[in-house]
Amino acid sequence: MGDTSPQASAPHYRSDIQGLRAIAVLSVVIYHADKDLLGGGFIGVDIFFVISGFLITGILHREIQEKRISILGFYARRARRLFPALFFMLAASTGFAWLLLGPSELREFAHTLTSATFFLSNFDFFRLSGYFAGDSALKPLLHTWSLAVEEQFYILFPMLLLGLARFRRGVDLAVLAALFFASLFLSAWLALSNPSAAFFLLASRAFELLLGALLALGAAPAVKTQAARDRLSALGIALIVLSLVLINDKSPLPGLIALAPCAGAGLILHAGQNEASRGGRWLSTAPLLFFGALSYSLYLWHWPLLVFARHLAQRELSSWEAFAVAAFAVGIAYLSYRWIERPILNHTWRPARTLFAAGALMSFSAVVGLLLYLENGFPHRFSDRALALFDGAQDFNPHRECAQGDQVLLSYSRNCVFGSPVPPTTAVWGDSFAGELAFAVGERLRADGQSVMEISATRCPPAPGFIAQQVAPCAARNEEALQRLIADPNMHTVVLIANLAAHAHRPQERRSLEAGYIRAVSALLASHKRVILVAQVPMMPSEPPLALGRLANAHQDLMTYGSIRREHDRRSAWANHLVRTFTGATVVDPSDTLCDQSMCRAVSNDGSASLYWDRAHLSLTGARLITAHLSTDQPPRHGM
Repeated sequence: MGDTSPQASAPHYRSDIQGLRAIAVLSVVIYHADKDLLGGGFIGVDIFFVISGFLITGILHREIQEKRISILGFYARRARRLFPALFFMLAASTGFAWLLLGPSELREFAHTLTSATFFLSNFDFFRLSGYFAGDSALKPLLHTWSLAVEEQFYILFPMLLLGLARFRRGVDLAVLAALFFASLFLSAWLALSNPSAAFFLLASRAFELLLGALLALGAAPAVKTQAARDRLSALGIALIVLSLVLINDKSPLPGLIALAPCAGAGLILHAGQNEASRGGRWLSTAPLLFFGALSYSLYLWHWPLLVFARHLAQRELSSWEAFAVAAFAVGIAYLSYRWIERPILNHTWRPARTLFAAGALMSFSAVVGLLLYLENGFPHRFSDRALALFDGAQDFNPHRECAQGDQVLLSYSRNCVFGSPVPPTTAVWGDSFAGELAFAVGERLRADGQSVMEISATRCPPAPGFIAQQVAPCAARNEEALQRLIADPNMHTVVLIANLAAHAHRPQERRSLEAGYIRAVSALLASHKRVILVAQVPMMPSEPPLALGRLANAHQDLMTYGSIRREHDRRSAWANHLVRTFTGATVVDPSDTLCDQSMCRAVSNDGSASLYWDRAHLSLTGARLITAHLSTDQPPRHGM
């Protein structure tokens, strides 16, 4: 990633470090191309952090010991290493974004471009990491979060080392070890309580960089025998391989689990400090050395190319398509390494000149980002019809706060009510899919002097006993909702809606969800409530407002966009079978409205509005179509 080259950062060239960097970057690229092939591939970033801490600390420590340290010189070297390839990628990405992104998407890109320019994008993507923040796979600069974390560390770290050098030997190790454990414990806590903060923020990532720093400062005893070096390096490789296979994106990361790949990288680095190790020789093969040399540029280029390919395809890429893009990224990375990285690193510039050039690049990039942002993504690039379709991305329930967050538990009486200011007689109970439907039902009931209660929680379908991953209060929410609905004498109709199909491919989760859903519906029917079950909403291949807007701007047929009906039926088979289990409940199937025999479409019949605000959630326009088929004024049915 952003660490300096081994040649420049160590007293001797270490081919094992180059190979380790190749393992790290290839793991990340494979994961991003097809995470089913390498579920733990993202740990490549953790490995990069350890390598970076080791190499940079080695440089700084030697310079401090030899009394030739220059903070400005250090920052100038960092700029020479990072900036040329980075800003080349940012410039190209801006061009692609101009051509492919709608106004709101380009405005968000502009914000992240500016934050990436100043190495603050980890804060931006932490802000954009919520459930309703949009598909992360469509954010072109998402990968710059790791560069931001690294550079924030290096803004502070050299001065910390300089300050510690004033004290006797050992104080520096003690202070850095204390910081290491503080960061590790914070990371472990946040991984469970606030996973996005744990992932994106420096404080919870610093222990990975500090592990490398501690090794570079001699915190571990020297390895004295060749046999010990060989065993440690082999153990390090084994830890990395096991982490790649056993860790996945459902693991609480980084936290304690990240110690495994970080320790693996650390063992390899430590084993090879004085002599070559057997594991180091395994890592020093020609292909790995090639990819190790390209690692920084390949990391920079692979992600935006995959993102823009998804925008062009207006769907998820197949595995072979994603790997074709990754292969193209290797070619671009080679050109970047050969014609941008190496020539500038090999050219000697004075620190003042380097920093001036770096400041000019940052200023220009910031101005471009600010202009794109202030001009609201330059909407004049598109026709009025396209802009109306793009606006579908904002056509959602204006009361987002009604959907309880991952770690929030609201009481029954605090749920949102829409319609007339009277006690609600209808409830819409579900996960995030409930929001737009509840608002649309409220619009209908207001005309009759009635109201509806929204009982919704992201990632938490209406199934008591179901334990949702990363949603600690889900079970308590559902239990309270069921009991209060049964006991509420005013509540005569309950509508259940959820993205049930999202849980179908996890057998244990599916069994838990099915049992809880059956229990909820059975209990509501037994208490003489009218129960309406909404079948699975069709999933779209990409973000409909953006795809439809681009089609409209190109004067193409909007009815050609959508999901294939047989694919929807296949994906929804278990969910739709479940909702049709109950003889006493009414089933409303959105596909009866949104689909014909061949396609499920995302645009209104007159082509004026998107029926979705993202690829999974109906817009208010789409929810109103479904609501027209919900009858909430009939008396409740009994029995099951």
